[in-house]
Amino acid sequence: MTFSEKIILDEANLKILHENRKGQTLGGFGLFKNIITKKFWTTVKTNWLTLLFVLPMIAWIFWWRMRSGSLDMTLPYSSNIGFGYPFIFGTTDISLAQRWGLALNYSLVMIPLIALACLGLAGTFNVMKYIVWGMDIKIIKTFFKGIKNSWFAFLWMGAILALCFFMMVSFSFIFDVYQVSVAVKIIMLIIGSLISLFALIMAVFVFTQGAMFSLSISQMLKNAARLVPKFIIQNIFIALIGTLLIVLVLLPIGSGGFLGTLLVMLGFILFFMLAFTWLSSAYTIYSHFIFDALYDSKRKADEKGKANDKHSDDGYSNNAMQNANPQRKKQKQVYINPKKGKKKE
Repeated sequence: MTFSEKIILDEANLKILHENRKGQTLGGFGLFKNIITKKFWTTVKTNWLTLLFVLPMIAWIFWWRMRSGSLDMTLPYSSNIGFGYPFIFGTTDISLAQRWGLALNYSLVMIPLIALACLGLAGTFNVMKYIVWGMDIKIIKTFFKGIKNSWFAFLWMGAILALCFFMMVSFSFIFDVYQVSVAVKIIMLIIGSLISLFALIMAVFVFTQGAMFSLSISQMLKNAARLVPKFIIQNIFIALIGTLLIVLVLLPIGSGGFLGTLLVMLGFILFFMLAFTWLSSAYTIYSHFIFDALYDSKRKADEKGKANDKHSDDGYSNNAMQNANPQRKKQKQVYINPKKGKKKE
């Protein structure tokens, strides 16, 4: 069985995708450049619609940052050996316990907020699906239609990504509280990072399948699990490049002086205007090329199979087919005994 035969394909929508791909003379980078230059304001408007679902998560992140800053002021001895007035015993342990409690509360609330943000991505990917292939659409109608049609897959995958986030936050704090060795902490952080990266790359294929195809969530996950190791280098590259805008936003303002502040401001501008639409368009172009190649491979294999079947029907290779299938039952030879009038085998 070839790799394309292992992938569960939605033949009807893949045929539409294949026809759209045939009409395109540009490669992946050319299509992405077209979106940036010719569909700029369309992508900006779509990004603003996505922010309606992402803003609760952003507001919670900023609140948590301010709460973490206030914790440093209420525990002034958490970063030194504990001397000051008044003298407090076990200040470091108190600080770690409070930080762990705050991080636990932060990550638990982030689970539904990340899932809500991914729900907004259902509309974004549906809009970008049409924009990538040069179709004219009504943005608001197409956006909310995408949420209506594929909300379950995006919400389900968003919950998986949120659980990965919860795991990474837990690994970052809980080992400090319980004084686990540094080696164990590093190993668990590496394992958690690999699991999170695998889930992030799977999300790329689940999101694009959810917007394009009529498949169940289990079928999408099976396809994604097969596609991640098959194109592992390309998948890691596209995931790291895609998250570059988010990294710019998360840079600390004071770390690089004027340059650091400039990068953060640039990151915020790109984040609020283009981040989600650029991510979804890059992922859409990338995965659509892969699915079209798989469809083309499967179509050629089917045509070759039909040609072989026709060749055997003409009587040229019946013996070859029998030899290729040793489990095929031999036909029973039946004749009539003219004396007894009975059939014998």
